Amino acid sequence: MRYNSIFYTGFGDIMKNFFYKLKMTFEYVKDKEVPFYRKLLIIIAFTYFIFPVDIVPDFIIGLGLLDDVAVLTFIWAALKSEINEYIAKKEIQKFDKSKVIEFEKFNSDKKPD
Repeated sequence: MRYNSIFYTGFGDIMKNFFYKLKMTFEYVKDKEVPFYRKLLIIIAFTYFIFPVDIVPDFIIGLGLLDDVAVLTFIWAALKSEINEYIAKKEIQKFDKSKVIEFEKFNSDKKPD
C-alpha cells in the first residue's frame, strides 16, 4: 500500500534519487568549471571505497565497511550543498527558455490618464 504523503517515499523513489545524485556527482567531477581540489576530494573518497586496502580491512564484518562509509559520509557532508547547487544549476540550464513568456510588472499605484 502506498501512502500519499510528503513524509513517505517508497524505496524505489529513494534509490532513484540516490542514483540521480550519483550520476550528477560524476558530471560534477567531469565539469571543467569545478575547481580541481573539489574533484580530488570526490575521487579520493570513491577510490578509497573501491580500493581493497583500507585502514580497517573489509573482511572484518561490520567494521570493514564502516571506515569506507565514514569516509564517504565525510566527503558528502563537505560537498553536499555545493553538489546540490550544481544540480539546481544544471536543471535550470535544461529549462527551455523559448517557452518563457516575459511580462512587465503592473503598477497599481498609477492612475490611468
